[in-house]
Amino acid sequence: MGGRGRAPRGGPGDRPVPPHLRRAATCDGRWPAHDRPRVGFEPEGAFYVLANARRFTSDSVAFAYEILERAHVAVTPGAAFGSNAEGYLRFSYASSVERIREGLRRLGDFLAAR
Repeated sequence: MGGRGRAPRGGPGDRPVPPHLRRAATCDGRWPAHDRPRVGFEPEGAFYVLANARRFTSDSVAFAYEILERAHVAVTPGAAFGSNAEGYLRFSYASSVERIREGLRRLGDFLAAR
């Protein structure tokens, strides 16, 4: 994983993603930059965000199930990636902009009611 304040990178040789592929990694450019959710960095590869959820829980597995059951949003618990990722959730954004927005809306509603 990346250091504090950096996006996790990983992959063969931990090389940066070329600009022409970075566009594909940001919803194929279909989501205007001014309208994207703010995550604190521009993704540099893959279709995933590993988000720190420690302010909400210390058990990412139970929290992932709670989100699935109550918000109907599937996330991967950080514990699936080792003990250092416990307290994190992995979100995939390899979907349509409409589905991502709906998932974010449901997640926001869930967190607001929690």
